[in-house]
Amino acid sequence: MIGLRTLSCAVALLCLAGCSSGRYYSHPDLMVPVSAADSAAALSASLTEGTCPVPMAQTVSNDGAVTNNKKNTIFVHPGMLSSSARWDQGLAVDGGKWLVQRGYAARILEVHGRDPERISQVMVGDPGTHFIGLHYSLGGRADLVVRSVAATARASKRSGRQLSYFPVVIDPASFSSVGDELDMNSPYLGQLFLLVSEEGAAFRTSITSVSRKVLDHAKTHLLYAEDFGLTWGHFDVLEGLIAEQPTDEQQRVQDVFEVIARGIDAGTDANQIEGQLDALKIDYARADKRPILRAWLQHTRGACGSQRTAQQACESSTPQSTCGVETVNVDRF
Repeated sequence: MIGLRTLSCAVALLCLAGCSSGRYYSHPDLMVPVSAADSAAALSASLTEGTCPVPMAQTVSNDGAVTNNKKNTIFVHPGMLSSSARWDQGLAVDGGKWLVQRGYAARILEVHGRDPERISQVMVGDPGTHFIGLHYSLGGRADLVVRSVAATARASKRSGRQLSYFPVVIDPASFSSVGDELDMNSPYLGQLFLLVSEEGAAFRTSITSVSRKVLDHAKTHLLYAEDFGLTWGHFDVLEGLIAEQPTDEQQRVQDVFEVIARGIDAGTDANQIEGQLDALKIDYARADKRPILRAWLQHTRGACGSQRTAQQACESSTPQSTCGVETVNVDRF
């Protein structure tokens, strides 16, 4: 006879695979195909040829000292915690390790117990100013994102440095209220990345329920799988990210994360990052022989870094020990 816990998990997985939530675009009038000639004319030579240099990943603090965001901590907010922090197969944790292995941070902090206050103490001791928060599923609840930004504000005041938190929110649950709780104009909120799929599910937040003041804000990057020629279920994004021998589709997921992490690391503004992401959409549409949409051309002028061979920081880092993945021991706080 099937146990209650097994049955509950099976029902949960069926819910995660169900329902449709639709898509939202700030400018639906721009979601129309353009001719090949129009798209070619709109793209700069540097973008189409992939000759843009990768920006230096350094930030200058208020006192003039150069800080390195590569030495910061990535804060991982995993999915289900009811059974254990690794109910979701540790995908969020492994996703954080993937970013560390590519040199975008020095270590991860797995935020157990949904307590973002723990991250504040770590931020004060880290040298950089831009912090990535990886929020997955129930770890992407609106209140957790809000409390993480609030913790960043406290750390900023304690350290005397202007710190910013960049939530990368994957397939979030309980996210509808974020517009009521999150101050999008807060200087402690860097940019917000929402990775969702048109293929919705019962435990996911319907993106159309989220406030327009969040979705339309200049800091928000709303990324649909379908715009990159992909579809994904609840686990697919992170499974693609951590794949050691990625398929072509999984490589696209890794390319998207490279653009996001590289932009955060280097302090790239929202328009440039949006342009780089749009350039990926254009590259993939060409490869798939899908239409190129007018909206994807809006930010690409002057945007660099669409090339798919992002820097492998661990190959050239000094010392080599910085390539290792270190998990912060939260028990010491």
